[in-house]
Amino acid sequence: MDTEKIEPVVHPKLQHLSKESRNDLYNRFYKEKNSALIIEFGIKENSNLHRLFEPKIIEEACEYCNVFMWKLYPSKSEQKYGGKKICPKCEHTIYPEKSFSWNTQTCTCNNCERIRLEEIRKEQDENERRRLDEHQKIINKLTSQQGDPITLKDLEYYDMICLLAYLKGVEELSSEVSRFHFFRPFSNLTPTDSLKTDIFKLLLKKNALRINLEVDIDVYQDFIEKDNLDALIDSQSLQLNVVSNRELYSECLESVKNELIKAPNNGYLLWKRIGLHECMEYLNVELASIDLPARLGAVTVQLFEELLQYYSVSQLNKITLRVIERAAKDKLSRVSYDKQIANNTVAGIRSYANKGIVEGWYITFDGIPKKYRKEQSLISKVVFNDVLNIKDEGYLKSPNIEDLEIDKSDDERIRSV
Repeated sequence: MDTEKIEPVVHPKLQHLSKESRNDLYNRFYKEKNSALIIEFGIKENSNLHRLFEPKIIEEACEYCNVFMWKLYPSKSEQKYGGKKICPKCEHTIYPEKSFSWNTQTCTCNNCERIRLEEIRKEQDENERRRLDEHQKIINKLTSQQGDPITLKDLEYYDMICLLAYLKGVEELSSEVSRFHFFRPFSNLTPTDSLKTDIFKLLLKKNALRINLEVDIDVYQDFIEKDNLDALIDSQSLQLNVVSNRELYSECLESVKNELIKAPNNGYLLWKRIGLHECMEYLNVELASIDLPARLGAVTVQLFEELLQYYSVSQLNKITLRVIERAAKDKLSRVSYDKQIANNTVAGIRSYANKGIVEGWYITFDGIPKKYRKEQSLISKVVFNDVLNIKDEGYLKSPNIEDLEIDKSDDERIRSV
């Protein structure tokens, strides 16, 4: 099939010139100034003068149309690269190699666009195939790790405490409030995020929870590749894997109380542990309220563990509040950097509390167990109200074993007071 030739049309602004004059203009364009040429040749154009020149027909056929391509005159700045080639029929364009356009542009003719779309579709299909393969690998891995349902006999004392908190969280998810208000699932499970993470990791490790394998693959990948447990929690991808012949919460609570009767000291340690996280959460919230960075580490944990021997959670919260008020003034007066003010806050709590111990202060909290900025955590409700039966005393008293009458019912405790 013979290659078709399409003759270019002379631009209207150059039609007053003969062919010889136009060729003379084209040859002199790269050597002389535009301003002189437009006067000499009577052209009403200054900028982009080269775009008026009719292209040359070259002995190169368009790969799509079998039409001889045109070669356009380049600008003076790109003369060394040569002009771009264009098909007069489909507008397929080939840019000069190493030119600015060659580096930054691609042909937008219908044929090239169609090929690009086909390549994109092929790539998408290949990515989807890989995604499904990866999905199946993850499913196989998770399936191999998940065991059969367990009973409460397979769990230890603290495991059951965590399970009770989880069951409270499930109850909240199914409540009227959760149906009509948006909130993150289990966001109020624990005072601190670190404790929440520990609880879920423990329940997964003990096989008390299992992963729902029908959830989006991205959730699995975040969990497996980045150890992002929040992705599983937020997407509600975890399922209970504990079976019981009775109502599970009641049976679990009964088992926990039986264990505490055997080892009352575990109740004291549990009280202290929850109190520690309540104090940490309160400090976190107060630091955030004045836009200070909350980087609470081992030093802060050790401090609150020591102070809980002398103070209740509510008393430590009041000490924290006093120190935060001072920090807020320092921040307003810009006496030091935010990070330093935040670090000084922990030191301030230690100093204030130690002074109270030495001088025998009795710190009250205006009759409020805790100055809440957030709702009471579910695990503290479970531990203080259901497990230890101490209610607000969990906040009002320093953790101690003497106040734990674990083997008595609520009525018996009231009569003994």
